[in-house]
Amino acid sequence: MSGWQRVGIVASILWFFAGGFIGNKLAIDDAGTRTSLWFDGCVAANKRQFGAYGPYEKVWTPCWNEHTSHFMKNAEGHWLFALAVALIPLPIAWLIGWLLIATTRWVARGFARTPA
Repeated sequence: MSGWQRVGIVASILWFFAGGFIGNKLAIDDAGTRTSLWFDGCVAANKRQFGAYGPYEKVWTPCWNEHTSHFMKNAEGHWLFALAVALIPLPIAWLIGWLLIATTRWVARGFARTPA
C-alpha cells in the first residue's frame, strides 16, 4: 500500500467521525429551529386568544408542555442523517482522488514517450 493510500485511509476514518458529528449537529440544530418556530407560533396563537398579557398558565404552559414532544419528533432520524453525512462523501472523494491520480499518470506517460 502506498503512502498516499494510507493517508486516504486515515483521512477517511477522520472524516467518518467528523462528518458524523457535523451531520448530527446539523440535524439537531434544524430540529431546534423547527421546534422554536412551532413554539413561537403556539405562544402567538395563545396570546391572540387570551390577550398579549394573558395568564401564564394559559399562554405559555400549554406550549411548554408540548415543547419536548415536538423537539423529539423533529429530531427523529438525526443519526441516519449523521451517518449519511459521514459515509456519502467517502466514495466520492476516493473516486475523485483516483481520477486525479490516473489522469496525472496518463498525462505524464504521454510526455515520457515524446521524442526529444
